Amino acid sequence: KSGSDSDYVAVEDLSTLNAGVYLMKFTVAAVIDPDGGESYTSLSAVVEFTVSKAAIKVTVDIISWTYGDEANLPTVGGNEDEGAVTYLYTGDGYSDSEAPTNAGTYKVTATVAETTNYLGATAEKEFTIAKKAITATVSAQDAEYNGKPHEASVTFEGKLTDDELTANLLYNGEAEAPVNADSYTVT
Repeated sequence: KSGSDSDYVAVEDLSTLNAGVYLMKFTVAAVIDPDGGESYTSLSAVVEFTVSKAAIKVTVDIISWTYGDEANLPTVGGNEDEGAVTYLYTGDGYSDSEAPTNAGTYKVTATVAETTNYLGATAEKEFTIAKKAITATVSAQDAEYNGKPHEASVTFEGKLTDDELTANLLYNGEAEAPVNADSYTVT
């Protein structure tokens, strides 16, 4: 501020000031010498100073999980002034603010917004969504020759309900289901 003394506010602890630009007025009262006379007149000066925003070192951590499990939430450290946090997930052709769901390797970037007293910052962490283990069971029925192909079937245990899985079966190494009478190994 500038102007009269009433334009200034007394601050006893400068460490309580928020980041910003300030004017400080210093006043030195008249100095009286020991003989009782005034040796110096009073004086005052105004000084401009800046309290800069502090830098923060942000960290982000996230625990990997398996496809089909609930996504783990990232945790952020070093957010000194509790600035707003946004997340961006990227990897395997994916880029979104929501956690991915497909198996793969990804990176989460946490961005902490600038606040009154602290600069913003970012941190990133790589994580994996592991492939889900499933069991495939092949079933085939013995049959009598009738001139038609006899196909085996596959069932999957451990898959998610909405996932559609297919299997490529081979009959003695061939893709076509057998028609002729014989013994076949299905893989």
